[in-house]
Amino acid sequence: MQDSVGRSGMLRRRYNLLAWIYDSFDLYHELFVYRRARRELFAHIAEHSTSASENTTDIETRAESGSATESASEAETLPESATETTTVLQTGNDYVNPISILDAGCGSGKNIPHYPQRAHVTALDISPKMLLRAKRRKAARAKRERKQVSAMTKIELVEADLFDLPPNCGPFDHIVLSFVTMLYHQPTTLIEALRQRLKPGGEIHILEWRRSERRLGRAWLSLTDPLFCRLFGVVYHQGSVALLGPEKWNVKEERSFYRDVVWLVRAQRSE
Repeated sequence: MQDSVGRSGMLRRRYNLLAWIYDSFDLYHELFVYRRARRELFAHIAEHSTSASENTTDIETRAESGSATESASEAETLPESATETTTVLQTGNDYVNPISILDAGCGSGKNIPHYPQRAHVTALDISPKMLLRAKRRKAARAKRERKQVSAMTKIELVEADLFDLPPNCGPFDHIVLSFVTMLYHQPTTLIEALRQRLKPGGEIHILEWRRSERRLGRAWLSLTDPLFCRLFGVVYHQGSVALLGPEKWNVKEERSFYRDVVWLVRAQRSE
């Protein structure tokens, strides 16, 4: 853990310096690879939350139908004030709690345009300079949603270390790691720490770079590795699936978005 603390400090200093050029440096991959991956990742979360809400509504409808006669007879004996209170509570039951998402290592906020509507997102990063850029994207999204109040997404930007999250942070329905695991020498420790902030049955979504299995890909990475490692602190791994123990995770999806180097992994926390 001490090694993780030291690396976190290094990443904070490094990304504070790189914040002003980070988006420009990564523009090609963002336009042609990352944006599609981000869009599909959050589309799945939105679909998952919609299905869960529909299931919850069906259960509540059946429960209300089963007790309708009993509730009506009880209402006849209630005082007028109590009947009014009951009406308010029944109206409140129509509200579906927003799905909760932790965007762990949100960087400059490139995921923000793709967050599902009516979600509660905690976007967390260790670099205050990167969060300033994320704040601009948050403001731009809020401006677009101003005329759709019912569909607004609550976004909370938090400066924190992934290994030292605030006590009241979580638990979440979904945790997203966008090109974050490759910043740590021991991503297993990071994933386990975040697992404690995930609800039972919740999902973790990991976008990551991996070492290529192709000869040309390995040759290219051997040339670019020194630059990315020195500039961004990148540490390429063989993939997160190997880090997700079957006793703790149920891997739901693993697919490539760009040749065999950019991957999306989705896993569900075991009960």
